[in-house]
Amino acid sequence: MPGSTSPPYPPVPFFGPTPVMDALGIQPSSHADPLVVCNSDMIEINFYLTQKDTRLTHTFQYFDVSDGSISDIDRYVFLRSRSDAGANYLVRCPKEGFFIFSLYAADMGENKTIENGDKHSGGSTSLDCAFRYLIICQEPSANVAMFPKTFQKWHQCALHEPLAGDLYTSKLVMFRLDVPLALEVFVVIGLIWYHLRRKVGNSWEGQVPTGSQAGSATVYARFAGPERDTSLFSQILEYQIVEEVETEI
Repeated sequence: MPGSTSPPYPPVPFFGPTPVMDALGIQPSSHADPLVVCNSDMIEINFYLTQKDTRLTHTFQYFDVSDGSISDIDRYVFLRSRSDAGANYLVRCPKEGFFIFSLYAADMGENKTIENGDKHSGGSTSLDCAFRYLIICQEPSANVAMFPKTFQKWHQCALHEPLAGDLYTSKLVMFRLDVPLALEVFVVIGLIWYHLRRKVGNSWEGQVPTGSQAGSATVYARFAGPERDTSLFSQILEYQIVEEVETEI
């Protein structure tokens, strides 16, 4: 009897590093092999950075073997922390199958574009694919939570909690995050602004009630700096507030 046919791999040009990695001094510190097998709820992928002005972005996609389609599922990957020395990504796989995590980078200090790898829009300078992982999820968790959405000012910040992007109504949620150069940090739900307290260094925290209505919770920060208007608040994170669904036992 003929053996069973293996599912096809995603139709992408390559997996692994490109010359962009060496050119920008980026090194994978957690997963040097581009093939990652996932049997748990979350994967941490870390990179070392050696250049201060390196800009990063990413994509996360699911490959459906049934019809060959590739779809974006960006809320299942999260840049948890970023500094001049490194970047820490959290990745969750919501189902069994093939996933593609791509890291894009550019040298913003010299405003140059490297002509290797795939292009990814990143303002006036295009970002090139530096590393691409193929993640194979064999045993997904029963309940895989999405992450919060990040905005441009999230650079140099770090999130400690909450990591789940969906928050339930009528809950008291602890927010803890690091926001360098912030003068004030607020969580905005509806028309109410909840002020987070500054702790040691760049750390901000506070307990926030999510309210009784579904909607969104947005984290805003007011930054210091010679080139910033200190009267302006910038979005850095956004959560969705949803109603908790009761399950029958």
